[in-house]
Amino acid sequence: MNEHFICEIDWPKSDLENQNMTIRTNLIDMKNAIEWVNLFSSILNTNWIVSFELNNPQNYNDLCDSHNRVIFHKYWVCHHAAKNKTTKSVTISIQGEATWAVLIVTPIMERAHKLKCSQEIIFLDSTSSVDTTNIPIPMQAPMVFMSDDSRAEKNSLHSVWPSAKQFLCHFHMAQAEWRWLHDTKNGIQLDDRCPLMRLFQKVMYADNMNDLENSITEIRNVSTKFNNFVQRFERNFNRKEEVIKLYRLHILYRNHETNNYAEASIRVVKDILLSRTKAYNVVALVDFIVNVGENYFTLRLLDHAHDRHSESHRLYTKLCSKIGNIVKDDVKQINNCTYSIPRESSPKNVYIINTEMGICSCKIGCTGAFCKHQAWIHENLKMQLPNLPPITLIERHALGILALGDKCPEAAFFLGLKECLPGTSANNEVIGAENAMEQNSNNTIIEPSNSVKEIDFNVFNNTYIKFP
Repeated sequence: MNEHFICEIDWPKSDLENQNMTIRTNLIDMKNAIEWVNLFSSILNTNWIVSFELNNPQNYNDLCDSHNRVIFHKYWVCHHAAKNKTTKSVTISIQGEATWAVLIVTPIMERAHKLKCSQEIIFLDSTSSVDTTNIPIPMQAPMVFMSDDSRAEKNSLHSVWPSAKQFLCHFHMAQAEWRWLHDTKNGIQLDDRCPLMRLFQKVMYADNMNDLENSITEIRNVSTKFNNFVQRFERNFNRKEEVIKLYRLHILYRNHETNNYAEASIRVVKDILLSRTKAYNVVALVDFIVNVGENYFTLRLLDHAHDRHSESHRLYTKLCSKIGNIVKDDVKQINNCTYSIPRESSPKNVYIINTEMGICSCKIGCTGAFCKHQAWIHENLKMQLPNLPPITLIERHALGILALGDKCPEAAFFLGLKECLPGTSANNEVIGAENAMEQNSNNTIIEPSNSVKEIDFNVFNNTYIKFP
């Protein structure tokens, strides 16, 4: 290890099958031993804790033959060792040599990855400065990726998942544009910055092709005065499928225009799991994610499974209250999972809802977001949807299974004080939920099939939507 200590492996005493290796070195006294352990700790960037110590080595010498001479006797274990700690079924894989990555799959992650909805959209972000070696933490997995404009990150994703669509976060795009306008080297005057920013946002959030073309024309008309701004816009427009909202329609990404979920996840890691401190090293960081993180997410999931938060109910009630003049006779069933519901402003025209995929042909629901029309279908027809907030027993039980796995109790355990099991109400309003509860007796998460990723909306007047 250095010129003071000569070390060699004692092969006869090493147990390679159990990954135990005996090292012999030229230690003379107790001071030498402690110095060697401290040097060993600094090289490996680890902490070592005394687990056993022989207080009186002289008494031990009396019991042994004269050839043994014990001066100093201690056992050290790493502070991340499994001794006196509970173990979890966690998959950890380290790949790479010069540039390496650690892949962690905890039990909750494994159960979540098996859900079909986990493939719809992946929010991507990476952060550093979470340990003393500044190792970044990526939040990733695959269909649609939502990330900021990091070329290295996007190229890496494309090399692994070339067929996945990549969207740019609207918040980060607007932030980058605003910073560019305020950079003095670009020569944009103070009074011109806000109008130019509004032009950029009009293109990014255009509702239809006419508005988009008009907004593009407006920007190109100012090329004489703001040539550098127009050139920058043209470069961004070459990636229109990634930037402009209009080109994202009919792709199932649940109407998420930013990667705020990833930002929030990183904040949880820094604020809650690490308590705004840096982990000692990568091993400690993995330990925090596997133990502290798993316990935190388990408790958060169970909070919603036990219906301890009212935000979902308030959102659901608000959406249901927005439709008041539609009766059941106005809603037509097209097939097993497709319904037409009339527009309030123009009853002759209809919106089409697919309950299996959780989509609606309205402006909000066309990308898979939960809209007021889907809320009306659920409240009045009692149809399950994959994007429904956890307000009924079936969704809350699914959260319990996600949190606890095979240890999750039966659905009745999550009943509220005023609830009853599906199929046991006095007027028997819950339709088809009895079969769902029977099929869920083996603690598997129930979710509709969601194999279709692109949606073809072409609804004008009373023309029905076609789902490929």
